Amino acid sequence: MEVILGIDTSCYTTSAALVDAANGECVDYKLQMLLPQKNEKGLRQSTALFLHVKNLPNVINELMSGGEYTIKAVCVSQKPRPVEDSYMPVFEAGVSVASSVASALGVPLYTTTHQENHIMAASNGKFAKPFIALHLSGGTTELTLATPDSTGFDIELLSQTQDISFGKLIDRMGVDMGLDFPAGKHLEAIADSNAERFVPPTKLYNGNLSLSGAEKQFIDALANYPKEGIAYGIFEYSGKLLEKWVSYWVEKTGIKTVLFAGGVASNKIIKNILQSSPKLKDTELCFAEPELCRDNAVGTAKIGQKFYTEKKQ
Repeated sequence: MEVILGIDTSCYTTSAALVDAANGECVDYKLQMLLPQKNEKGLRQSTALFLHVKNLPNVINELMSGGEYTIKAVCVSQKPRPVEDSYMPVFEAGVSVASSVASALGVPLYTTTHQENHIMAASNGKFAKPFIALHLSGGTTELTLATPDSTGFDIELLSQTQDISFGKLIDRMGVDMGLDFPAGKHLEAIADSNAERFVPPTKLYNGNLSLSGAEKQFIDALANYPKEGIAYGIFEYSGKLLEKWVSYWVEKTGIKTVLFAGGVASNKIIKNILQSSPKLKDTELCFAEPELCRDNAVGTAKIGQKFYTEKKQ
């Protein structure tokens, strides 16, 4: 089977994926999490880079052992976002391995970004017109205007957090409450809507967000509220703030198709708040499949297939 290999080395996940070279359908994907030590709230870039170098051979070997594949091209996420000054050392691991594989096989090497990877994996290339795309992950909270093109998207940043991301708010609070990092699933597991809970007021700042103040309020609330209520309150606050943020930009742009990508978008409490919102009842809300909300390389491989197809024509 002729395939395109995609590679993505983000801050916390080593990922590789294969898609059909003919139609871009996902064939298989593998990933390995990069986990910090207990009670730590993240990884140094140098540590993550080392772990990617260590993990990539195993991840790719496991992926390629799943069938008889002929790699026709390789695509790699080379930086976080499609802007000139975007850079993180962790992506150098993926670029190095992808370059070596493409050179050894004598096949084309294409590059994309981690953000475009997320949006492509979440959208599966089904949108023909511009749409609002939210990238909500451990390190990123951005609202963008995504315009599909022949090899992916033209992405314009419309709004973003002014300090920490939703992912950092969730992970930091989870670790403060004694949960393992990354804390999203653990926090969701203990969240209880029946427990006494604390939910700070939501506010936009000229269409942008700020989350560090809410983090301080949640930390202070730990002394007076049960963990189950704090956990639910974090997700309720996040959902209500996202509702306000999205409705603001839907009204401002007139675009009523909104895609949610990234790990935070898989949270059921947040998703339910958005889907049941009266403010967004006339807006088409699209969510990635839960397993493709987390970091992966499926979108990168799909973008590679688009490059490969365009170059053949």
